[in-house]
Amino acid sequence: MSPHSPELYTGQGRILALDLATKTGWAVWTGHARHSGVRNFKILDGELRGLLFQKFDAWLVDMLNPEPDLVVYEDPAAVRSKEAAAVLYGFVTRLWQAVDRRRIARRAVHIQTLKKWTTGKGNAKKPDMVAAVGRRFFPSPQFRDSLVGAFEQYVAPSKLDDNEADAIALLEYARQELVPQEVTR
Repeated sequence: MSPHSPELYTGQGRILALDLATKTGWAVWTGHARHSGVRNFKILDGELRGLLFQKFDAWLVDMLNPEPDLVVYEDPAAVRSKEAAAVLYGFVTRLWQAVDRRRIARRAVHIQTLKKWTTGKGNAKKPDMVAAVGRRFFPSPQFRDSLVGAFEQYVAPSKLDDNEADAIALLEYARQELVPQEVTR
């Protein structure tokens, strides 16, 4: 069985979802709570290109601690520009090295599969993805208001970054579609 096989993931524990790019969206399932955000690896004027990958490597070490049981990421097949492809494939290579070294299960999800699962349309645009993530994966305002102080970190879907939205969608896709379903008796 290969290390990227979803069969290695038992459905218990931590999942890390990554929308890899210079501005990477991330989402983590800890086993009982979801956390998400965006990490920008943009290099400053005068910095060497390789610094982008050094920044990613250092950040990835932090994201893999504690070790997730599964890492899910957007399949890089749909990249359009040469520059974006160089960055994305560099990140994917480093991701594979890091997770395979730790024997963590990994799984790529094709962007059209994710879009169709999230919005119902495989060719959905970024605003459609953000809106669908907001509708499907954030509690209603009434529910949030009933839990005083529990949602201080809440980001309104209207302010949700599209990279973070994609990572949340990847995470929820992994939780609902890749995780073995419990047998009910």
